[in-house]
Amino acid sequence: MTIKKTVSVIITGLNVQNTVDECIQSLLNLDYPKEDYEIIYVDGGSTDNTLENISAYPIRIVKEQGGSPASGRNTGIKKARGEIIAFTDADSIVDKNWLNKLLECYETSNVAGVGGVILPYPEKKYLPRTIGFLLPTNFGSAGARNPAIYSTRRVVDHNPTNNASIRKSVLSEVGYFNEELKVAEDIELDLRIIKYGYKLVYTPEAKVWHRQRQELGCFILQMFNYGFWRAWAGKKYRGLLQLKHLIPSLFLLFIVGGAILSFTNLQGILLLFSVTLLAYFCVGLITGFKVSLESKEASHILSIPILGFIEHVSYGLGIIRGLLK
Repeated sequence: MTIKKTVSVIITGLNVQNTVDECIQSLLNLDYPKEDYEIIYVDGGSTDNTLENISAYPIRIVKEQGGSPASGRNTGIKKARGEIIAFTDADSIVDKNWLNKLLECYETSNVAGVGGVILPYPEKKYLPRTIGFLLPTNFGSAGARNPAIYSTRRVVDHNPTNNASIRKSVLSEVGYFNEELKVAEDIELDLRIIKYGYKLVYTPEAKVWHRQRQELGCFILQMFNYGFWRAWAGKKYRGLLQLKHLIPSLFLLFIVGGAILSFTNLQGILLLFSVTLLAYFCVGLITGFKVSLESKEASHILSIPILGFIEHVSYGLGIIRGLLK
């Protein structure tokens, strides 16, 4: 049973004219009493037609020149009237029952936040469609919550702000988003919430569809930045950098080191290097085969492991750069 509460949905954006309309329209079509929720769009200084496109919608628009996602969300929280603060991104669309399914999980007072499943947007272009199939796999996400897809409701340690909600009273108690962080600010906030003794819940019934990067260069830069800021933040805030985040970097160093040592006469090292690479690409091919059965696109058998390799190298380089910065 849905627990009726007032909700403020906060979106942040910068030059999102191509996606924000569809996002806001999906929010306006929510199956939730119109008088019980509001939509707040916080703009970070768009220079395209974003603000012009959304000016006619019945939403609250807040302008914040040069702000980051963290500062934008904090600005929205301060303006919010709802008991529950919900978040999604300007390049996403939500299911009509999104708020209902999130609020169903606020059954006890120690549940501070609830998030849901992030599904790949039905892209027409091949690359973003392939990225959308890659990232939720264990090969693509290394088991990380974002954007791994779970089939059952559970307690988690993180809900990405693409599909998340938090009690405003809890935010007043533990503090808002850390504006020093460009990436992983939502993870750092969730760690604080858990340290205060609260629970975060995930439900697969609260659905959001998320667009991926449209160009390969943009995807590579995105993964590099994720790695860089994860490492940079992990040096300052305990819990943000774990062993699993270092695996792509260690793998990258292994490839470089193994390639150099392969020119020596150390047959044992060459064998280990060869077997490890073979195992890696076998995992990639198996993932590609599974994805191809789901997507009905045979080309994913090869494109998934190739794109996964590009993702891991980009992220690993970002981690190394962030650790050395």
